[in-house]
Amino acid sequence: MKDLQFQIELIRDVGHAEMEKLERRIASFVNNDTIAIFFYAGHAVQYRGKNYLLPVEFTPTRPTDLPAKSLALDTILKAMHLGGAKIAIVILDACRDNPFGTADEALGKGLALIERIPDGARSRTETLVAYATEAGLVSYDGSRSTNSPYTAALISALERPGLAIEDVLREVRLNVREATNNRQLPWFSGSLETKLVLRTEQQLSARPPAGAGMDLPAVHWRTIESSQDPGDFRNFLDLHGASPLASQARSVLATLEAGGAADPLPEVLSPRAEFRIPQGEGGELDALVKDCDIVASDDEDFARVADPVRYGLVNTRQALRVCTTDLARDPDNPRLKFLLARVLEIARRYEEAREFYRMAADDGYAAGMTNLGAMYRSGRGGPADDTKAFELFRKAARSGSPRGRVNLGNMFLLGRGAAKNEAEAIYWTRLAADIGWAKAINALGNIYENGQGLERDDGAAFARYQTAAQLGLSEAMNSLGRFYEEGRAVPQDLTQAVRWYERAIAEGDRFAPYRLGRLYLWGKGVRADTGRAVALFEMAAQRGFLDGFAEIGKIFEDGKGRPRNIERAYFNYRLASLGSNHKGEAEARRLDAMLPAEVKERVEQEVRDWQRHNL
Repeated sequence: MKDLQFQIELIRDVGHAEMEKLERRIASFVNNDTIAIFFYAGHAVQYRGKNYLLPVEFTPTRPTDLPAKSLALDTILKAMHLGGAKIAIVILDACRDNPFGTADEALGKGLALIERIPDGARSRTETLVAYATEAGLVSYDGSRSTNSPYTAALISALERPGLAIEDVLREVRLNVREATNNRQLPWFSGSLETKLVLRTEQQLSARPPAGAGMDLPAVHWRTIESSQDPGDFRNFLDLHGASPLASQARSVLATLEAGGAADPLPEVLSPRAEFRIPQGEGGELDALVKDCDIVASDDEDFARVADPVRYGLVNTRQALRVCTTDLARDPDNPRLKFLLARVLEIARRYEEAREFYRMAADDGYAAGMTNLGAMYRSGRGGPADDTKAFELFRKAARSGSPRGRVNLGNMFLLGRGAAKNEAEAIYWTRLAADIGWAKAINALGNIYENGQGLERDDGAAFARYQTAAQLGLSEAMNSLGRFYEEGRAVPQDLTQAVRWYERAIAEGDRFAPYRLGRLYLWGKGVRADTGRAVALFEMAAQRGFLDGFAEIGKIFEDGKGRPRNIERAYFNYRLASLGSNHKGEAEARRLDAMLPAEVKERVEQEVRDWQRHNL
């Protein structure tokens, strides 16, 4: 936020005494036309529909102590409004279960959704409240040396120029959902009339000279060019003092120091604070594993030397600085070239990512070949080219990369980049499966189930799904549920189907809630429960499978387990149609003629609001 020209007030380990002063401290910052942002990371609880931020020394005794011993979030909003803020934004990376250990209906799970303006506040302040997860649910913490999934995603999204705050929060939602396997879904409420772009192109401090290209100094420069931290430019000069960009770095550094910007930023723990490297003879491991490995390793890179960091958990602000620094110090290291490319891709700097993947691939790094092939296949960072993608996957496959082999098999299966060859598709997929990679085993199961290039064999498919499920793959768990539900390869067993759907749901699968919801709707293998079915259909939709909304629409239209409501049916069919669900499209068109114009307009506004938060 300092890079975005915000005045920062950082308060750590806030006790009750500091919380009592917080309202006055906020008032001292906020004045007319201020854009005020309050970010809170810590513990919180809801009680009687209100959210309370808990001081560090808070000891759970009884819920009735909360108003006196914690800080109501309404207090923060009221202070921002009364101070005359033009825009008030509250970001809460805080949700937790009942800390009191006693049953109390007034205590809710997670946090409550704030929509109303606090009593006594000024209504002209535009307000937005963002939550780390949906109201009423619990979010995931980070470790001492890492951010939570929500904060990591927020930091990364704020690095991208040109995004309105709502777009930032939508990107955060997408990345947190990916990072947590659909277990955590951020949310925000409120609406800003003003289009608030926190990082504009005009805020960039300087541009590299024309023709600077995509070499490491240019990439490093584009990473720090809007920074307000003098240390970034000192580090750049230490690493790239002979670069044509060095004169610009010296100029920016002088400007920052002259303007008093040398104040230290909040301490950032070293990536090695919790990552323990065994100390062997000669310290070889310590020399091998770089900070870049710790913050950016890919779980599908089978040559990685550190624990993987899931896509949505990579803090791109930190990782770009760490990886450019490490590569500058070890410029011939293909693994570091690959890792920098991965972080650039996550940061959506696709052209640069493609270039550094190319460098890694040219050095023979299999994961670089695979990811570069994926960029050619998708057209990210340049023109799509199936032929180049095929050649890269083939090189990776011959280098032993399981992911390269599965991707090559898929290209043969679809006839992309080469003539369709199902026998060779099976050959490469089987080789990847033979080393025990769950995704390859599952892909081989799909081939057996669909009879692609060989006779359909449900028994062989079931065996592969079973193995992949035992390795923790949620898609395979869902497939086992399907086979037990339909009696394929095994006798029909709805109890086992429910069991596998529930396991897949726990692992974040998006299809399993839909299938289990249908069992609850019709009372197959479980006691019929329309409410539970609706909740599962909603879960499937929130995880990205919008067909769940079509089922909810049918429930409202038929009045199954609840009063018939054509307006709610139309709303849910419309949401399903956003995911190209043909049933939803057809049913929405059919009901369109049954609803008055004013009702349809009200529903369409609801649909637009849903899209604004989710798509």
